[in-house]
Amino acid sequence: MVVWQDMQSDYDIHAQQVSQTGDLVGGEIFVSTWEHDQIKPMLACAEKCLVVWEDHHWAWGDARDIYFQLYKLNSSGFLQADGGNLPIGGDEYRVTPVVYYRDCADDYVVTWEYKTETDNLGIYQRIVLPDGTLLGDETAIIHEAHDEVHPTTATRVSCRSLLLWEDNRNSASTGIDIYGEPENVCSIHCHCPQNQFCYRGKCVLDETPVFCCARSGCPPGYWCVNIEGVRSRCPEDPNYFCQTACDCGPAHCCKDNMCVKDIDVFPVLAQQSMRELTQTERTYREVIDCASWAVFQEGYTEGFGADGDHLKTLNDIQIAVETGMRMITLDMSEALRGEAFNLEQEELEKTTEIPVDVIVLNKIPSIK
Repeated sequence: MVVWQDMQSDYDIHAQQVSQTGDLVGGEIFVSTWEHDQIKPMLACAEKCLVVWEDHHWAWGDARDIYFQLYKLNSSGFLQADGGNLPIGGDEYRVTPVVYYRDCADDYVVTWEYKTETDNLGIYQRIVLPDGTLLGDETAIIHEAHDEVHPTTATRVSCRSLLLWEDNRNSASTGIDIYGEPENVCSIHCHCPQNQFCYRGKCVLDETPVFCCARSGCPPGYWCVNIEGVRSRCPEDPNYFCQTACDCGPAHCCKDNMCVKDIDVFPVLAQQSMRELTQTERTYREVIDCASWAVFQEGYTEGFGADGDHLKTLNDIQIAVETGMRMITLDMSEALRGEAFNLEQEELEKTTEIPVDVIVLNKIPSIK
């Protein structure tokens, strides 16, 4: 895709799709043809293309704002608009946009010059998702008591881009300088890639992942933070790929590589063996309490099972049942005769005494 400003009665934004072999595909694309000027278009492409430009159509041509338009390929292989022209800010003085795509975060970073009635020009940014969602408010990269103009992105490596601009802080003594800083700036968690969070203006990675509800890659059912900074849940996403239930959020299973919740299963959430209880110095009551609290925390209301696992003695069974374990898994490993697998049928039939402690479960009143 190639974009340019085209002079008609005013400047408009036009584009053309170009194949990998350099051939023109389809006709000329009219990105924006509002009255008054639309100028300085810039472009970034991934699965979709984002076109940004400086727009003058408000206030009879006196206002300056940054607008954007997304494009995607249709089923015939032609570029088509995905939504309408949308503003980045408001009808004040925002000019000279640049844009690039972050593959590590699957978003577009738009940067521009911004000036209020009383301030000098500064450098601002905003993130646009592939569905056109604007993440948070515009963020000031630098806005001092002198002009910072003409932003450009120099490098883009693993979400660590270098933003450069013309800086006038020393213009009276040494002239205009070039300043820059790594672009890992954030003001809200959703400015950062999935699994990272915003700490003191920088995106950082911790052992506990932080997910943005509005971004792709949010595990359905997992806790996340929305654009307003409020904790919520990752929405259901048919495009989210899972391999096991561990890839999904709480109360979800992985079925056909999709995280699903409404399936016909009855989970056993409280399960522990007597050996594990001994090693961890826990009780069956603690196991049930932990499972019950997790169910309450996640808002699960469909009921769950509790299993006393690998129980070998009548006393262990009594303890599990009286505590509330409604399912019992017997471990007969100490009573099985391994040599029986190698005996002939005649020898098996002659074997009448097996040294097994017979456990009569109906002696326990709790079990019906």
